[in-house]
Amino acid sequence: MDIGKIVEIRSIDEYVVELNEGEIDHGILGKFLKVDNIVCIGIDIFHERPEFVKYMGKLSWEEIKKFLPDVVSEKLYLRVIPLGMIDGELSGDIPSIGSSIVLMDEEEIRKFHTPDGKFQLAYYIKLLKKLDENSLNTIMALIFNTLRELFPEKNRFLDVIEANLEYVSKIREMK
Repeated sequence: MDIGKIVEIRSIDEYVVELNEGEIDHGILGKFLKVDNIVCIGIDIFHERPEFVKYMGKLSWEEIKKFLPDVVSEKLYLRVIPLGMIDGELSGDIPSIGSSIVLMDEEEIRKFHTPDGKFQLAYYIKLLKKLDENSLNTIMALIFNTLRELFPEKNRFLDVIEANLEYVSKIREMK
C-alpha cells in the first residue's frame, strides 16, 4: 500500500515522506516500509504549516483557514530511517525525491530478516546510535511486536536483544 512520497533526503540515514491524505495514522510508526529496494522504518510524525502563515499577523489558524482554504493545508510528514536493502545488505542506494514509499508485506519483512536463511537484526546497532532514548524504546518495542508475530520461533533471541536494549537504556540514563 502506497503511503506517500519522498520529499526530502536529509542525509544518507534519514528521509522525509509526505504522507498521502487518508494515511494520517500514528500506527505507521515502527512499521517496515520500502522505497525502491530500500527498507525503512518510520520513526517520527510531524505537521508543517505553510511558511507564509507566520507573516499573517495576529490572525488565528482557524481564521486563516477560513479565508484561504485552497492555499492553506497542513501537511503531515513521516521521518524514516533506512535499515538496509531488501536483500539484506546494510548499505545501498539513496531514493529519488518523489519516489513512492509503501508498507512492506509479511513476506518481504521475512525475506529482509533472513537474507541468507538465518534470522538477523543487522540494523539494531544503527538504531541504537541514531535514535534518542524515548524514540528508541518505542520504535524497538513496535519492531519486536512485529517480529514476534512473524518469527515466533525467535522469541528467545528477541528476549535477549530486548534485555540488551533495557541494559543500554539504563546505561544511557546514568550518563
